[in-house]
Amino acid sequence: MLLPPREYLASTVRVQSTLRDESTGAFRVGTGLRVDGDEHGYLVTAGHLVPAETTADLRIGHMGTAGADDFRDAERIDDPDMSVDDDIAVFRMPKGGFPFERLNRDGSFLGQDVLIAGYPWGRSFRVGTEVEGLTLPMIKKGVLSTFPAWDVPRFYIDVVANPGFSGAPVMYDGPGGVARIAGMVTRTATLAVDSHDLAASAYADFTEAVEIARVVEHIRRSEG
Repeated sequence: MLLPPREYLASTVRVQSTLRDESTGAFRVGTGLRVDGDEHGYLVTAGHLVPAETTADLRIGHMGTAGADDFRDAERIDDPDMSVDDDIAVFRMPKGGFPFERLNRDGSFLGQDVLIAGYPWGRSFRVGTEVEGLTLPMIKKGVLSTFPAWDVPRFYIDVVANPGFSGAPVMYDGPGGVARIAGMVTRTATLAVDSHDLAASAYADFTEAVEIARVVEHIRRSEG
């Protein structure tokens, strides 16, 4: 049975930008993963939540509960080798997250169960003191449907991710039953089936994720 370990839940945080959505007027809210590099801690989230051309502050945490963090003016890491199509944003901050060495797809296979943890519409689920009083993300379970191909660092999982799951880490049981992160949710392909656009229809109701190797490359370049 695939179960989310404490370190995965505690490292998955709600991300709120001070940017407002153009259609609703509400603050942009999604999900992010705190990870620990060799020198610094980092927050990884979806780039469309906090576009590079903006100067928006960033607020993260577990909805203000005990132990929550509030990082305004988080330092964004710019990387000229990172494409906007990767839809990745990385911020430097204090350590206290998921182990960096377990950001990989080692031992994963097609049809494998995966979990995504996120904050749909910014909401969460309170469990008291089970995880030091933190308000935890909601969990969805899916299946690894594809691997990255043709040098495109993306894959698909069979699960529908609600708005707010952007930036959610895709977790699976790696070798030895140790939790690893295979990627990060970027969007749900909720396109209507259209016989005139078979390419788009093939991905309807699947969730797209960027391969975690792209995030690792980004962080390693920042640390030199």
